[in-house]
Amino acid sequence: MAEIQAFGFREAAADTVFADGIRLRVFPVEGTNPAVIEGCLVTERDRWVAVASPKAYWSDAWDQGAFATRLGQAVEAERQVYRAYRAGRIQEDQWQRSFRMFWKVMIRCRAILGSAEVGALAAVESVEEMGVDWRERIADA
Repeated sequence: MAEIQAFGFREAAADTVFADGIRLRVFPVEGTNPAVIEGCLVTERDRWVAVASPKAYWSDAWDQGAFATRLGQAVEAERQVYRAYRAGRIQEDQWQRSFRMFWKVMIRCRAILGSAEVGALAAVESVEEMGVDWRERIADA
């Protein structure tokens, strides 16, 4: 996980910040348990790089493989933090406070990751075609 600078759950999303400034935010549908993923947003210096949902993908810069690489790194962070928790290296109060919601959301990203790895998400021409008002969703977070 050397390429990841920080990760956790904040502002209604699982948030992963990479050392190069790329930020991946995964938004669950509010009130779902287990978490249902609404979508993923990748930004770089406040510029939208990619948006993915369980069925669609938009980007003006990255192909689905590049997106899958970053999402895969965040999913691996979820796996490693869960293993550390199960091994007792993370105390229960720290798990609940800092990592549990990140884990609950990121574990549900595996299907999106699998689809993106093989380029199976439907490519759309604009973020508006994704079916979610992302600009409003991000402003609310």
